[in-house]
Amino acid sequence: MALLPTKGKAPGVYIQEITIPGAIAGTSTSIAAFVGPAQQGPLFKPSQLTNINQFENLFGSYIEDPYRIFVTHAVHAFFAEGGSECYFVRAGKGAPASATFDDRSGKGRTALVVTALAEGVAGNGIQVQVADANVKSTNASRLANANIAAGGAAANQRTVKAANANDIKTLKPGDVVLLTKGGNNERATVGSIAGDTLTTTANLTNDYGAGTIRVANLIPGQTRFRVDDSAGIEPGSYIVINQAGGSTEAAVVRVVDQVNKLLTLDKALTNTYTMDAADNAVTVVTQEFNLTVTAPGKPVENFKNLSVDPRHSHYFLRVVSSASVSVELADPPTVTLPEKNLPSAATKNLGGGADEDLNSLTPADYQNGLDTLKKIADVRIVCIPDAVGSKFASAPADVQAIQAAMISHCEKMQDRFAVLDSAPFNPTDITFNA
Repeated sequence: MALLPTKGKAPGVYIQEITIPGAIAGTSTSIAAFVGPAQQGPLFKPSQLTNINQFENLFGSYIEDPYRIFVTHAVHAFFAEGGSECYFVRAGKGAPASATFDDRSGKGRTALVVTALAEGVAGNGIQVQVADANVKSTNASRLANANIAAGGAAANQRTVKAANANDIKTLKPGDVVLLTKGGNNERATVGSIAGDTLTTTANLTNDYGAGTIRVANLIPGQTRFRVDDSAGIEPGSYIVINQAGGSTEAAVVRVVDQVNKLLTLDKALTNTYTMDAADNAVTVVTQEFNLTVTAPGKPVENFKNLSVDPRHSHYFLRVVSSASVSVELADPPTVTLPEKNLPSAATKNLGGGADEDLNSLTPADYQNGLDTLKKIADVRIVCIPDAVGSKFASAPADVQAIQAAMISHCEKMQDRFAVLDSAPFNPTDITFNA
């Protein structure tokens, strides 16, 4: 803001209007976060709740054994007193069995994490298999060299007349073709075909009468080409393009024109694929994976033709709905590019499952629960009711450690405050002086 200039002004009263910022936007101070043990539910993962029924469905009810757990009572009281939204982080010693599947880069990067829905050693008996799958295998469309009956004047020429309609019947609008006559050749894009007459989208520079026409080579920079059969290929499909004895590369499909069987890629081709009739076919094969879950005492679950691209109709996060496990991307996700970011084929038993043992809870478990709240921006109140419960009442150092962690968390986040419970009242602590 510029100051009011005074140079050259006579003594007097001058007014300078200053535009000040508007009122500070309000923010809710009623969203609490509770950390503590529960009967069930995800461990060390903040869950957003808007009513007590959600809490009970996800985390169960009261715990009175081996000792009373107060956090459950606190959540019930929060909603009973008019609270509308809170987060709950379950802390515990149990652990769900899990397994990781590397991507196809061969560099040891994790693509998928499979975790048992319930913690405990029973999850170690779950087996998960990832297998390669291919929904579609087809060829890039090509045309044997067709004879051109007539062309026309080179200037402003846009139409080519084939020897007969059958010579160009496999071509479609959007195809890139190569016209050749003597030493002249030219790439052009098909605009329309009527009978034996083909019209290009732009004027040609030469007369190609009595020459030949075929599908042009696929070249670097090209993003669209036609295949013999596009059924089973969709936006988000991973494909591998390969020509025996020549080039190969992976690509991701962005758009599919099912009428004309044209594929548009996310990124341009980087290699050349020759399309002469005498050349090897250019194959296009989609890349997917199957997931099979085998859990003791439950039916085998099969999830087929999965993708890791959200555009795909079989995106695994939408399709996989297992009664035994959850399947997620690695956090952070692999940096490997498609199609090598798909999980590698492997069969694994889940491992590392551990049963819950509330008697062995330590301040470190509550610290881990607090740390998960760092990513939750709208928390304003942090509560750990069991810090001074019966489990820690006889261990003042543990109580102090938990409450110090709460204070440190709030100081670092700078947008929330901690509710610290006092130690339980004990009448025998009172002394009277005569």
